[in-house]
Parts: sequence; C-alpha cells; structure tokens
Amino acid sequence: MSIRIVCPGCGKAIKASDKYAGQSAKCPACSSTINVPAFDATPVPTAFVASPPPVDDRPCPFCAEPIKASAIKCRFCGEFLDGRTRQSVADSTPTPVNAVESDLLSCRPVMFRNRPVGFSILCFLLFFGTVAGLFAENEGSDFGWTIAGIAGVIFAIWYFRVSTTRLIVTNRRTILRRGILSKYTREVRHSDVRLLEVKQNIFARMFGVGSLSIASAGHGEVEIFVDGIQNPHQVKDTIDGYRA
Repeated sequence: MSIRIVCPGCGKAIKASDKYAGQSAKCPACSSTINVPAFDATPVPTAFVASPPPVDDRPCPFCAEPIKASAIKCRFCGEFLDGRTRQSVADSTPTPVNAVESDLLSCRPVMFRNRPVGFSILCFLLFFGTVAGLFAENEGSDFGWTIAGIAGVIFAIWYFRVSTTRLIVTNRRTILRRGILSKYTREVRHSDVRLLEVKQNIFARMFGVGSLSIASAGHGEVEIFVDGIQNPHQVKDTIDGYRA
C-alpha cells in the first residue's frame, strides 16, 4: 500500500511505499528531503446511521385504546379502521357447508346449591306452617296456614323462574332464554365477546355453582347474566374455546 505525499521543494506529488512510513526520503525530482508521515492502519469507523424513530401510536376511534398507526383492525374492540365493519366482514366471509350450528351445552340455574340457606328456611316454614295449621284447626287459628301459604308462594315463584331459565352455548353464540308465555331471549356471538366473568363466593365454590356475566365489544354493559348455574368455569372454558 502506498502513501501519497507532496514534495515541499518542488511541489510534485509522490507515492511512497508504506515501508518508508515514519522515515525520511529524497524527492526523485529535486532531491529534497521529505518526511514520510507514519501510516495509520486503524480503520476509519463507519458512520452510524440511526434508525428512524418508531411511528407514534394513535387512539382507536371506537374504543380510544392505543393502537399502531398502521393498524387496520383494533386489537381491543375488534373494529376495522379502513371503513369496513365487523358485520360486513362476517357477512362477506363464506360459511363452510359443514359449519352447521350445534348445541354444545345447555344448563339451568339450581335452587338448593345456589341458595342453601334460603331454600332450607322456605322448607322449614312450609313444614312448620303445615304442622301448626293442622294442630290449630280446632282452635280456629290460621296462623300456621298463613306462614305455609306465604312460604309456598315464594317457593313456587322461585321454582318457576329457575325452571323457565335456560342458558344454551352453541359453537357460534351464547343464548339466554327466560319465560314460558312471555319469552325473553338474548344472545351474544362468541366472536363479539369482550368480557367473560365468573363469580363464586365460598359457599358457591363448595357446591360447584356460580354466576356468569357476558358482555360484547359493542356494548359497555353486561348483556347476559345468569346466577346459580352448575360448573360455571366449564361454561366459560367452552365459550373461550370458540372466541375469535
């Protein structure tokens, strides 16, 4: 490797071999003494090119959660940000021929396991009122029959509400149905579920029951709530398995 230098006497550019680095030599043109600079073998560091700063996040226009500026779908509420809606995407997605909706499980609230204390009190009042009514017939007192009647009415209303409530989980949605003459039905698709909550107190855990709350991404409140169902975590796991 050669070192380029300029003769101070005649101004001629000269190439000197690197073996003369740090030594004195004579100019071949004018014989002037030239000091050959020392050769620096240290590589010149490459200029560091800083990577462009990351693009700032932006809030989702539907739920205000922070998302990437390049995102086309919010990972929190599931809404599309390119003008489409979840419903239009779902409608345009072809459904496989064999994707027939089928029931995965169906359950009803229970009485004793859900409210063991209240159930026991009602049974005691029914028994006590009936016995007291039978023994007090000769005295003309209706106190026992009154207690038994009130307890019986409460028990009947409770039993009617429980027996006419059904929670159905299919491979597409969760359905809550209540009533016989006056029907109440509410459903939430698994792909829309945002909140899925199970609550159990100490007695409910002992008896294997609890409450289940379901809310979708498009609503801020609970849409389906059912209390006193058996194995609520099994129901939750079933729904979780079909959430998008």
